Amino acid sequence: MLANSVAVRIQAAANIVDANGALIENFYHPGLAVGSSTNPTCCPNSPLNGSWYTPADNGSMCNSFFSLRARNKVPPSFLATLQNNLLSNMLVDQSVTRQYAGDIWGTYYQYPSFGPQSCSKSNRTEDNDFRYQSWYVNTVSPKKKNIVVIIDESSSMQFYAPKYKSRMAAAKEAAKTVVNTLSARDWAGVVAFSNEVRTPKGCFGDKIAQANSRNKKVFNDFIDAIIPINRTVYSRAFKRAFDMLDEIKNTSSEQFEDSLDTIIFLTDGGPSDKIEDIRKVIADGNRKMVGGPCFISS
Repeated sequence: MLANSVAVRIQAAANIVDANGALIENFYHPGLAVGSSTNPTCCPNSPLNGSWYTPADNGSMCNSFFSLRARNKVPPSFLATLQNNLLSNMLVDQSVTRQYAGDIWGTYYQYPSFGPQSCSKSNRTEDNDFRYQSWYVNTVSPKKKNIVVIIDESSSMQFYAPKYKSRMAAAKEAAKTVVNTLSARDWAGVVAFSNEVRTPKGCFGDKIAQANSRNKKVFNDFIDAIIPINRTVYSRAFKRAFDMLDEIKNTSSEQFEDSLDTIIFLTDGGPSDKIEDIRKVIADGNRKMVGGPCFISS
């Protein structure tokens, strides 16, 4: 009986999410990807929702724009319609206490508002753009992910890059952004390479591991400690990445069922090894992958 009650509440919440998504999609059509969540553990990670202990203002909705395009795209009339819809959801089902959503243009919606800081300009920074947070990424890309991030740590990475102190600083930020968007249903690994290949020390080492909070900290600490040195040997890095994926595929095959398998390759230039050697490693690695080749992003 308790199980039935919980199932009914979960279904009711899911219906509300679907209705909210449909309302926003109908406004933006075509080309909208909507992110919304019924998972209460997502809420504290939202940058704009204020403290759990701040009194809610049920008479107002928080909306914030992370790009000029987003601001120009949303008229006040639509915001009023959406706010009325979100309020109606809470009146119909009092178990729903918070609703939030985001779109690909960079508009964030939250109901109810939680005090004056909930939508302040100080919250609209690149660092807390919701489009880089796990609740949004895992909604618009719902497949579980198996990802290995490869980071070039050769000596050339110490040179200047626009908007960054160095190319390494840019690569580290990109790698940590990927890691931080993953959820516990995803698995990940990190590889640093120059002449040799390195992975984080610890229990998983040369394997990919569940992207839970503890493991993501290990990945991020490893990334932060990378120092540029030596040459750039691509083939060894790709071989290690494919071996890491293959190891888990053979021991936890269910993780690769209907999954998005990706190697993200962060480098600044040409390899020290032969192109034909690199291509052979990638071709051999892809032949081992379940359900088709692994997607490689550089």
